[in-house]
Amino acid sequence: MIVCAPSAVLYRYPDAKSEMTDELLFGTVCELLDTVDDYCRVETDYGYRGYLRRCDLSAGGQQPSRIVSVPFADLLFTPEYRRAPRMVLPMGSVVDAAYSKTEPRFAFVYMPDKTVCCIRKECLSPLPAPADERTTRGAVVRTAQSFLGTQYRWGGKTHAGVDCSGLAFMCYRMSGLTLYRDAVMEKSAILREIGYGQAQPGDLLFFRGHVAVYAGGGRFIHASASAGRVEYGSIEPDDELFSPDLRENLLHTGTVF
Repeated sequence: MIVCAPSAVLYRYPDAKSEMTDELLFGTVCELLDTVDDYCRVETDYGYRGYLRRCDLSAGGQQPSRIVSVPFADLLFTPEYRRAPRMVLPMGSVVDAAYSKTEPRFAFVYMPDKTVCCIRKECLSPLPAPADERTTRGAVVRTAQSFLGTQYRWGGKTHAGVDCSGLAFMCYRMSGLTLYRDAVMEKSAILREIGYGQAQPGDLLFFRGHVAVYAGGGRFIHASASAGRVEYGSIEPDDELFSPDLRENLLHTGTVF
């Protein structure tokens, strides 16, 4: 099954009032486990399970070839700017896109319902694949920086709202690497533990119930529930952003390198 909504809430239970545990983006493939009334129980490729609304899923059949690499991109019915978009796709959405020599500005997107829409070419990038260490570290930090100021949203993974592990997840997903969704280092097989003093930009700092992306210079970027947004932080006592609570609760420093 494939997510056919711009983003779809993954609920803990088949009830829209239950906890939002994750957010699945357009084009995400998931395995159908069961159906309950208007909900489908699914499992993601990173092992997360929960319930999606049936209307947010399609049988699919598309072969994603591009990823949305800007915070948001309009998906248009036709290659014209003056019409309202069919939907707005968040960063990380994957699409089955094709290019035409006769249309310099737009790519054509083949939708799950067999229709064709348009999206600006500059909003798309090739599907990410792991690169060399320097390139990946820089890309992870730049993605984190793009979220600065985004509101905190439990379970979120977009620039409309994101939580701490959603931020870490997206920073790595956009670089072709997949973490586990929660702020638990042991559940991400690609991570290995290092000392905090060895941290380099792009590594992850795991606190009790929290995770942050190390940005270098003793600072990190995190989605803070208490601040209500994505911001810089530090556990260095001489830094004006010093958080004694986070320093006391640092559990692990993880790297994929």
